[in-house]
Amino acid sequence: MNKEAIDALIEKNPKLVPHRAKLEIMVPGNYCLHRSWGFGKIVDYNAADDRLIIDFEEGKDGHAMAPAFCVDKLEILKPNEILVRSRTEPDVIDEMIKKRPADLICEIISASEDHAMMATEIERRLARVMGPIKYKKWWTA
Repeated sequence: MNKEAIDALIEKNPKLVPHRAKLEIMVPGNYCLHRSWGFGKIVDYNAADDRLIIDFEEGKDGHAMAPAFCVDKLEILKPNEILVRSRTEPDVIDEMIKKRPADLICEIISASEDHAMMATEIERRLARVMGPIKYKKWWTA
């Protein structure tokens, strides 16, 4: 979405004013995480219909979502987020999983805003990167 689209959206729905910064990063190329549908990539913005077009994993390609609806349902991920990197740099992440586990944990923690995470947050990220079964075995080892 561009500035004009965001301005128009906020003008129609003033309750979105506090979400402006999040709306500004809802742009094609950015990855996101939806509570129900999981990992996705914003691929387009249809200004005529006021819809983000998101390719979610698990066969939900080209899913249209109204930005006003999904502003509190999508987490927009940073490029250095481990979940994004597991898709954009799979070989690097696989090598960390196999040979440099401490580096993987450091990468997960350093991508957080305050460079701190509870163990449950780290485990949640690992489960999304590796899958719940593989991660449990890896984490326990």
